[in-house]
Amino acid sequence: MSPWTRLLLASAVTGVGYFAGLVNAPPVPEPLDVPADVYATRGEHRPKEALRTALRDAKASVDVAAYSLTDSELVDALLDAHRRGVAVRIVTDHEQSRQAPQARQLKRLREGGIPVRTNTYSGKMHLKLVVDGEIAFFGSYNLTRSAATRNDEVLVAIRGSDAVRPLAQKFDEMWTDPRYAPLP
Repeated sequence: MSPWTRLLLASAVTGVGYFAGLVNAPPVPEPLDVPADVYATRGEHRPKEALRTALRDAKASVDVAAYSLTDSELVDALLDAHRRGVAVRIVTDHEQSRQAPQARQLKRLREGGIPVRTNTYSGKMHLKLVVDGEIAFFGSYNLTRSAATRNDEVLVAIRGSDAVRPLAQKFDEMWTDPRYAPLP
């Protein structure tokens, strides 16, 4: 086969592959045009303070998916919200829930009447998500003192029920998924 024939054949295969990829490619999501705030542990706007304010201001519900949950001040804020009549639900990682610092905080939450679920599958429940009906927080920020005082972390807050709804639905899916069991 001549070099030109090989080049033509390679070009045809590449072109067909490119166009097939375009046809079979997943749709590109449209960007959300929603108010967002970014909090960083090494910046002026601290994630922990934003979370405490949101928990203090919550009216109806707070759903938390947290890989690590050891910050006693944030646990206090969750318990305070629950005592005010806010429905609070927690999903956390099974392996992390066995670690003494997290086990202590989860015990406080459960004893305070807050339901806690953990994953039963072998992977990690690695989300960091706090949602109420009008605001959702997500990012790298674990609910730990280390995240607040030692680590480089970021927490993004989006506002508005339309923007928050997909994250709230994700939490509801986890909550009802049989792979997440109540922590005894």
